[in-house]
Amino acid sequence: MIFLVLAALAVGELFTVNKMNTLRDQLTTQQDQMREDLTGQFRSQVSDRLSAIERQNAQELGAVRTELDGAAKRVGAQGGELRRARAMVTQLQNQQSAQGVGLTLKKTNPKRHQFNVATLADDMEVERKDCAINAPVYFYVNGSKKPYELVVNRVESNQVKGYISTRRVSPRLQRARREHVSRNRGETLSL
Repeated sequence: MIFLVLAALAVGELFTVNKMNTLRDQLTTQQDQMREDLTGQFRSQVSDRLSAIERQNAQELGAVRTELDGAAKRVGAQGGELRRARAMVTQLQNQQSAQGVGLTLKKTNPKRHQFNVATLADDMEVERKDCAINAPVYFYVNGSKKPYELVVNRVESNQVKGYISTRRVSPRLQRARREHVSRNRGETLSL
């Protein structure tokens, strides 16, 4: 009888172990199935979000392209005006007027630090060629007894930098002129 009880217990144990193995296999299968379902759902959600982001980026990129094309057309239309304005500025830089004196830069040679300039004073144009930097160029204007002095400090391609000046009269000489004019009742002394 003990053998029978032991045999029954052994059969019960085998049945329980078999049942547990079956349950474990079912749980493993369910877990694998659930993992596959969740992975599939996650992948589909990620791919949906990515495609939505790609569509949004494509729309924004299209809007930016449209805006850039419009800006390029506006700049293209204004580009001609800008070129004309730059040409006018260059022309004005080449021909400047200072105290009734017109200056036109004809040619520059930056390597030799030389330039050609035309001075327009009293409707008379005089061209000075191969002038060196820091060498004064003197010219007279009608009605002025003092010469104007043009000094160029820097020569660049199509541009020179410098100054125009007139000689200053010393304060003592100015006082002497005033005194002489007042003594001679309006007669001037040419100095």
